[in-house]
Amino acid sequence: MSKIACFKAYDIRGVVPSELNVDLAYNIARGYKKFTGCKSIVIGRDIRKSSEELSTALVNGFLDSGVDVIDIGLCGTEMVYFGTSYLNADGGIMITASHNPPEYNGMKFVRERSIPISYDSGLNTIEEIIGNGGFEPLSATKGNYTQRDISDEFVVHLGTFYDLKKIKKMKVVVNAGNGCVGPMLDRLEKSFQSR
Repeated sequence: MSKIACFKAYDIRGVVPSELNVDLAYNIARGYKKFTGCKSIVIGRDIRKSSEELSTALVNGFLDSGVDVIDIGLCGTEMVYFGTSYLNADGGIMITASHNPPEYNGMKFVRERSIPISYDSGLNTIEEIIGNGGFEPLSATKGNYTQRDISDEFVVHLGTFYDLKKIKKMKVVVNAGNGCVGPMLDRLEKSFQSR
């Protein structure tokens, strides 16, 4: 049973800042590092107001632990999963609370080869490390920070799931709402128009 309120069965979700905040995000990075031994990590985030500050704290926790961070910025969760494998990273974290109200935020986790981490397969251990303060000492050498846009590569990857020549021309209306899928839909539209 979870002792830190925002640790759930498949991810982390909680009200910001009472259940999830920058201090906890920093410690989540350090706990993740100890649990996985990762040397590199992909981090992405959604459009919630608190996502950027949580991302910064997470990045700092990894850099201070000697982990190289590849920040893919504003994206959907599927891009973190894709990016982790595509960039040969040791893991990935998406900052998002999915369908929850705006006062919430959270994180979804994968390890190498984009294998999901749930409570039973590692979040419980990360929670225990945080609760016991069982972190590794901070690294004498900070990790490297890189910003990387993998949108074009992701669109190419999506193209492996369909044969563009077999899709007849049609008019499609899309409302991306307040989601971060809008820019990706623009890129997909261009790939369809270029045929």
